[in-house]
Amino acid sequence: DLTGKLGGVGVLSAVLLVTGTGLSYRTKPGRNVIDRALLEMPFLGTVLKKLILARFSRTLSTLLSSGLAILEALDITARTVGNRSVEAMILGGRDEVEKGKNWRLPFSG
Repeated sequence: DLTGKLGGVGVLSAVLLVTGTGLSYRTKPGRNVIDRALLEMPFLGTVLKKLILARFSRTLSTLLSSGLAILEALDITARTVGNRSVEAMILGGRDEVEKGKNWRLPFSG
């Protein structure tokens, strides 16, 4: 039966895909690629962006209201967002703020 044979291949392929993704997520380059890809996914990317933006805003607000300097607050906030791609954006923005330039988090949608 063709369906039974292809079903086994499909299950094996799925297991290999999940295992490979999990192993690559443990490496810095792999995690960067996966985090970037997650943000670009049609529905999930939009939801993740909103969650990350909420976490970013809440954390930065709490740190600033407790009297922390903006540069230190941005360093800490970057580590809490949970996405390496966004972390790099925040740290890049932190560098712009340190130079006295304007900066905004490039999130749309």
